[in-house]
Amino acid sequence: MPRRDEVEHLYCICYGKMCRLAGIMLNDDDEGCDVASEVFARLSEGGLRLPVDKEENYLLSCVRNRCLDIIARMKVKERVIRHLTLDVSPTVVPVEEREHKIERMLCYAERELTPQTMRVFKLRFEGRKSYREISDMLGISETSVYKNLSKALVKLKEFADNDE
Repeated sequence: MPRRDEVEHLYCICYGKMCRLAGIMLNDDDEGCDVASEVFARLSEGGLRLPVDKEENYLLSCVRNRCLDIIARMKVKERVIRHLTLDVSPTVVPVEEREHKIERMLCYAERELTPQTMRVFKLRFEGRKSYREISDMLGISETSVYKNLSKALVKLKEFADNDE
């Protein structure tokens, strides 16, 4: 763990550059400074080990990687929102009709989804399991969990759109 005076020295030298880099990558100066602060917080807590004579480059790389993580998470969130955007109408659907539609969708899912995709779908929505829990239970990566859920949701949305 670096000494406090070393962290303070690096802060004085690198913080401005780190904020600018993150601000440019995220198109948000305030969030960029938050990212730079997170990196320094990890450094001061001992969560980062700095290579000798390459501290500045290492810290800038940490900022870049954290920004890329944030951007990837934002893209996933945008895709999920786009997939789940519903055409909201002011009419109220009776409970029986809604339940019947859900039942038809589940029958469709069992017919059309692969067994693996159906297992992932049920664990996520019936079992309320997290991606990590599903990944561990099925012995697949979290990326595979996401892809299976994405396939299921796309197919179900197509079915719902055609079923109306």
